[in-house]
Amino acid sequence: MALIDNIVAYYKMQGNSNDSVASNNGTDAAGIVYDATYGKIDQGVQAGTAGTSKVNVPSGTYAIVSGAAPTFTISGWIKFTGSFAGGSNGLEIFTIKVGASIRCALWMSEDSSAPNGRLHILMRNTAGTLQENIQAVNRATATYFHFAVTYTGGVYQAYIDGSTANSISATIQNATANDGYIYHRSTGSPVTPQGDEIGFWSRALSAAEITELYNGGAGLQYPFGAGANSNFFAFM
Repeated sequence: MALIDNIVAYYKMQGNSNDSVASNNGTDAAGIVYDATYGKIDQGVQAGTAGTSKVNVPSGTYAIVSGAAPTFTISGWIKFTGSFAGGSNGLEIFTIKVGASIRCALWMSEDSSAPNGRLHILMRNTAGTLQENIQAVNRATATYFHFAVTYTGGVYQAYIDGSTANSISATIQNATANDGYIYHRSTGSPVTPQGDEIGFWSRALSAAEITELYNGGAGLQYPFGAGANSNFFAFM
């Protein structure tokens, strides 16, 4: 398959949170700013200092995680300024909710054993229990890294810089998501998130496809170019 297959929304963060795939444009809240100094590829986004600073995404984007048996991928780039050390709150790379309850999420926080960050993956199972798996990642301040999460076959799998990271094995709760946002600075957080090139797919990308998006650390931008798992030779 091609990387563009089943892509639902993609945010290049080129001066705004408009969707490059369809019309699932984001809505910026409380101090969101864009600049080339924040970007991985061209411009990127930075959250403001308020605890409400984030980019809200519409239902057409977060609908990929709804229902009894969704399959999906969320992939992008994240970096932070400041240090997690000494702060109990961190940043939300993405969060999708049902009402006030988290359905699935990818967060970072500090810990004495991982002062430059722990990666949290969160998912609510069929019993309504929020499950969490945490892994120290110790990313360098102000250095972009690639993230991806997939859900398929009862496994919620995280990837960092093209390699598998923590995972949760459970069936996701049968529910309809009604809220979603990206690049949120939590209230009182000592770090400021900067992000770029985040995409949402209604299928689970393969490990090879995620490695391709990482592209040796250079990244790929939608529509990913003719060489991105393309079906070029099928037409020869």
